[in-house]
Amino acid sequence: MKFQFYNLRLHILIVIIISLLCTNHSLSEFSFQQLEVKILVQENGTTKIIENYNIYIIGNNSLTAYDYTLKKSNNLESWNTLLGSFFHLRIKPEFIDPESISISGTQLYNCNTFDETCHANLSITYNGRKGEGGIFNYTRVKPRTLRYSLNKAALNFGRTEDNTIFLEDKENLIVYIPKSAKITQAYPETQTLIDSQIVWHSASGALSNFVLEFETEMSIAQEINEFSGSLEKKLNDFMQRKDFPLWILLIAMLFISIMLLIKKKIL
Repeated sequence: MKFQFYNLRLHILIVIIISLLCTNHSLSEFSFQQLEVKILVQENGTTKIIENYNIYIIGNNSLTAYDYTLKKSNNLESWNTLLGSFFHLRIKPEFIDPESISISGTQLYNCNTFDETCHANLSITYNGRKGEGGIFNYTRVKPRTLRYSLNKAALNFGRTEDNTIFLEDKENLIVYIPKSAKITQAYPETQTLIDSQIVWHSASGALSNFVLEFETEMSIAQEINEFSGSLEKKLNDFMQRKDFPLWILLIAMLFISIMLLIKKKIL
């Protein structure tokens, strides 16, 4: 009797082990190996953001789901549903141009058929808003010199209890500034500066007193274009005013009066 009971327990244990192995073998899982967030600042102050995700995928279900999402849906909502909360924009939506968002992904690579594992890369590319309320605010410190300051409120990384920006494990932030730019402030001091690239690694952890400022000098052509653009904007704003027709009438009357006076003097 005891022998039969022992065999029964052994049989149950073997079934449990096999079930666990089968479950693990078909497990759906996505593991993020690295995230690089690149903010590229152009000469005219516009910004382009590229977020590169390196993903380790486990299980045939996950491999199939990745392929399907890449080929069929390929949007932020579907990827976030599949990959979880780690997959999200690192710049807050109100600071970007939503129409510019594009997502691209690689085919599966470095696959192990026995373990049912593969690697893949996903990239999100989009443009940031320019000027006040954008990723970088700017002020004119000299007639042709602009000072750009990183708007920390635009960043969508983790935050500590005192609202300090925090880089999680495997997260890296890289800011590319124009080659002609001169850095005036960059903190924390753990950053790396190489060929106009300012890098904060995940090892930096909490970015206390985080600040990035740099200055650029406008060319004469840029200054002329800015003046023309400003003049055009003011003219468009003026034309949108409700009293614009009245102003046109007054200007027309003034012009006619001047012409009559000139004609009268000539006669």
